[in-house]
Amino acid sequence: MPDDKADSGGMSSSFLTTTGEKQDMNQYWYSQPTADVFINEVVDNGGCAALVSTPSIYFGLPPDVRARCHLLDFDRQWENDPGFVFYDYNEPEGIPHGIRGTFDFLLIDPPFITSEAWALYAKAAKLLMKSQGAKVLCTTIAENDGLMQNLLNLHPVAFRPSIPNLVYQYSAFANYTSTQLSSLNPEVDHEEWRPTSRSECLLVTNSLEAAPLRTRAATTPVSISSTGTRMYLADCGVSIAEESDGPLGPEVQLLMQLRKHLDAIFKCVAVASLPASRLSTRQQVEKIRPKLEAARKQTETAAADFGAWLSTNHNEIAEALGETPEAFSASLLGDRWRVRSVVELMEAACDGNTTQSEVATSSKQHTVALFRLSGQVLDRIKELKRQKARSVSLCI
Repeated sequence: MPDDKADSGGMSSSFLTTTGEKQDMNQYWYSQPTADVFINEVVDNGGCAALVSTPSIYFGLPPDVRARCHLLDFDRQWENDPGFVFYDYNEPEGIPHGIRGTFDFLLIDPPFITSEAWALYAKAAKLLMKSQGAKVLCTTIAENDGLMQNLLNLHPVAFRPSIPNLVYQYSAFANYTSTQLSSLNPEVDHEEWRPTSRSECLLVTNSLEAAPLRTRAATTPVSISSTGTRMYLADCGVSIAEESDGPLGPEVQLLMQLRKHLDAIFKCVAVASLPASRLSTRQQVEKIRPKLEAARKQTETAAADFGAWLSTNHNEIAEALGETPEAFSASLLGDRWRVRSVVELMEAACDGNTTQSEVATSSKQHTVALFRLSGQVLDRIKELKRQKARSVSLCI
């Protein structure tokens, strides 16, 4: 067993240095130290493992361990490997019957974090598990805690993976205990990061027809502080309230509404990016065209609602942001909130005059920009709350 671990580091390093990430497929590799930890989890398990959308771990395994494992992935660049199984997460029933119910260990890292994507991955996981005692390790955002519990009965572990080119921090979830996973990752954390009961993020998820879900009690909305993460949560069914120590002032309430509108625009970008990673032929594009058209209408509605809200509350929003009405107007003409750009993106995705790779690249650019914008608004909200707290303390 120790020899397997010693060999794995070089193999994971080889994969990471020779295999590029395909952004149009949302491929983001773990760092080498993180990959080595996950590789050791597979090795320590000792049985047959399914590496679902985790090629960097599969190809980092020692040869004798990899021989009893399978890689399930959408990217056919590895289809000549004897352990490769083509896997379209939208079609879990397409998993070959010959490998169903054969795995003692599953490591899963979907390209998306939405509740819809995770529901499909959970169905696949249940088809692959040898028994209810199979070990499952997944990575996603920390705010998907409730979703992971509901779908696969997983709990967050102390170890958080390092994914160098991903713009937000992932967490790991497992249904078993492990010495490695119980320790902090020095690449990421130097002190306990897991939220206290006060700041625990609770999710409301849709029921799966394939299996009953364990419901959560006392689903009280709480605050989310990580920049950008909140924008993902609307599509995951998360109920979130901004933290407050009393009644919120009108400026804070207005900026909270602004972030909700940004959330809606972000969801439109996410819709544009989903098919981009999967469509390589015109026939495939035509197959999902109705969904793209529906997404374009959703984008137009969100943009119109956002524009009307900005127009109605123009001066008040400017004041809440600490800007003059003139400066705020000028920023809107420059597409400050990326609204026009996202509308154009969806039009391009539907019209077919832009390649799916270009759509995916543009989607990522807008995603990063919206992360930053939402973070700036959140910083302003925090500053307004600090100002209120100082004024209250002075009155006392």
